[in-house]
Amino acid sequence: MTPVIVISGGDDVAEALRIISAGAMGYVPERSDLDTLAYALRLVLAGGTYVPPLPATQKGAHAAVVTVPDWTTLPLTPRQKDVLRLLTQGLSNKLIARELGVSVETVKDHVAAVLKAMGVSSRTQAVVAAAQKPR
Repeated sequence: MTPVIVISGGDDVAEALRIISAGAMGYVPERSDLDTLAYALRLVLAGGTYVPPLPATQKGAHAAVVTVPDWTTLPLTPRQKDVLRLLTQGLSNKLIARELGVSVETVKDHVAAVLKAMGVSSRTQAVVAAAQKPR
């Protein structure tokens, strides 16, 4: 499958979520600088997903965008926070496992715990929600 990155004229959270949920591996607002675009391309080509920090959801935005507390108040272990940080960088489970020196199965367990703590049902929702919150 060919990885797809969408370069969009907007920076709407709901739009980013729809695009990533539809199968795109990256969402880059056109106002992004060249370094950001290059980073997104490298990340996607390495198997990750790129979603930039996006402005807070506007009133009436798509219901799939979930509001979560900031990272420091989430009931996560330090390792789960590491996994969340790496998820927001677009890394796959395999790349997260390599980065942390753990098995892919362990990463899957941590991802499941992160999704539960954030009250979301997918990695995409977690990444989009986390991109809106302070770390």
